[in-house]
Amino acid sequence: MPKKLKLRVKKKTLCYGCEEYLTNDCYGYYCNKDPCGNTICDACEEGNMTMCYCCGFNFITRDFTYDKSVVNGEDTFEGMCDSCWYDKYIEKKIIDIGAFNGRTKSPTHRFLKRNGYKVYHVEPNIHHQEDLEVLQEQYNSRYFNVAVSDFNGGGKFYYDKRGFLSRKKGEKVNMQKGMRCSLEKEDEYINSFLTDKYQEVSVMTLDKLLERCGIYEDDPIELIKIDTEGTDYKILKNYSWRSKPKTIITEDFYKTNEDKYKLLESKGYKLKKKNDSDSVWELI
Repeated sequence: MPKKLKLRVKKKTLCYGCEEYLTNDCYGYYCNKDPCGNTICDACEEGNMTMCYCCGFNFITRDFTYDKSVVNGEDTFEGMCDSCWYDKYIEKKIIDIGAFNGRTKSPTHRFLKRNGYKVYHVEPNIHHQEDLEVLQEQYNSRYFNVAVSDFNGGGKFYYDKRGFLSRKKGEKVNMQKGMRCSLEKEDEYINSFLTDKYQEVSVMTLDKLLERCGIYEDDPIELIKIDTEGTDYKILKNYSWRSKPKTIITEDFYKTNEDKYKLLESKGYKLKKKNDSDSVWELI
């Protein structure tokens, strides 16, 4: 057995075996393959939790075997490699539809810095690509440059009249980065804050998006946030509900709220919190 190394554990680092927080005094093995860096505590190592579920690194032999691992005497991998097992059963998935730049007024941004979470940023506006690709490089996230609606194909994504003013010193209002850009121009109210200028975007349904994310029937989803300037009801109405998220955050618009509320209640959700612009629903 290799020499046990003391971990330089950051505050609130989780053990990937028991999901308890490690402390600065904890001894254990660690995976040194970039960008993994996962850790495992003494108790889990002694209970045969010897494999890093992210990359397959063996904490005992110090190599990458990708063999089936035995956890507490039971084969839990069902023929999958360790990376796939981790993605499917351990990692908590956050789907941010209408992610904007991934930071401004984002209820999902806090998950980027937490162990055990993966955030999928979905944003059709190509002018936010640079910001979202930076987050993809820095954190456990993935970026999709698509719009989500009730059909698959292409569409026109209209710009917001107000644009967006960054907090960065010296920057001017960017008319192509507005927070209220939308596919929905037929509705009189939504059209009132859109210009006639647009960009061509790819459009897909929520079912198709989840397939692109590698999420299939009954796979767990921690949270889906939908902020699409008026098309959230269309997205949810067309969804197959093959996998039900624990929590759904939707943007509330004046016309679609009643129908959307009835739909979510019929699918087993209860309204947890509501403010002037959003509602939070939890699966009962």
